[in-house]
Amino acid sequence: MNLFKRLPNVSVLIAVFYFFCSYSYTYGQISPFSDVSESTYLQETANILLPIDKSKVPTGILYDRVFNLAGLERFTGVLGSDTSDIDHFHQAYYELYSSAYNTSGWKTPEQLDADLLSLYPSTTHPIGILYYNYNSIDTNSVINNLFYIQNGQLYDVANRTVSPYNSNITLIASPLGEAEAEWEIGIHTFTLDSRFFLTNQSLNINNVSIDFDDGAGYRSLALNSSVQINYATTGSKIIKMNINLVGGSVLKAIAGINIRTGRPNITPCNGYDKINITGLPFNASQYGGAATTQATGTAYIYYAAANCTPKRITKPIIFLDGFDPKKKKERE
Repeated sequence: MNLFKRLPNVSVLIAVFYFFCSYSYTYGQISPFSDVSESTYLQETANILLPIDKSKVPTGILYDRVFNLAGLERFTGVLGSDTSDIDHFHQAYYELYSSAYNTSGWKTPEQLDADLLSLYPSTTHPIGILYYNYNSIDTNSVINNLFYIQNGQLYDVANRTVSPYNSNITLIASPLGEAEAEWEIGIHTFTLDSRFFLTNQSLNINNVSIDFDDGAGYRSLALNSSVQINYATTGSKIIKMNINLVGGSVLKAIAGINIRTGRPNITPCNGYDKINITGLPFNASQYGGAATTQATGTAYIYYAAANCTPKRITKPIIFLDGFDPKKKKERE
């Protein structure tokens, strides 16, 4: 099971179009569309940024390297920051990891995946926290003679006295679980587990005050402790978090989860078979995956009550689940 349903590193024209929209005014004509039609966004930005001195990137994380889907700039740890969720947290960490020039000491997205998989399918959910300093290229850096363009690539201007990089900070927090998760009515346990604090700076947490949107207001959750929440109603829940740091500073985060009704119990006497499907191997490296990977899926065959024992298929009706990013369609 892959808990990280990451969006791929966007390739072909859409990625190039995004890059032109972001930088064409400042950087001029970077590269013709025909030259990048078979490249991923990471490959193309790596080529454009190849000449620059990476040691001059203060944090070692250059967000311009990746296709910005998570919008880290909207999550700053202050009142009014945007709302995250499980899938957004996964995407944000994947983008930060892919933006870093040196990932030594980082937990890989696959390692984080494995840590979460060990909890699945329980009703225990760690609170994940991303807290990172990162850099982005100042859009006026060419105009201000900090970078220059040559042969479609970006070069440092020698002896410059001002950095061409903006310093940014992002704070994202969310209950974690499998990607595209919808949890059922009932009791859920939320934990403040330091394994899921991902940061490149000091993060000395005293406690976290959390309103779980269950009508009981804020609870204080100490480090490595847990709290049980009973969700008696379905629907979207907005989780508000005040991360109280040692010394008195407070970081604020908001995340959404969805609670649905419990699934009915389906037993063999109701007449169904389950088939596990494994697809043919393919190369997913251009999408941020492994060089050799296989898609998996599950098929269910339901029989009429009178046909439970012989299991003859005479007039099949076949339903194929297509693009379902929020997992709204369930087999039940």
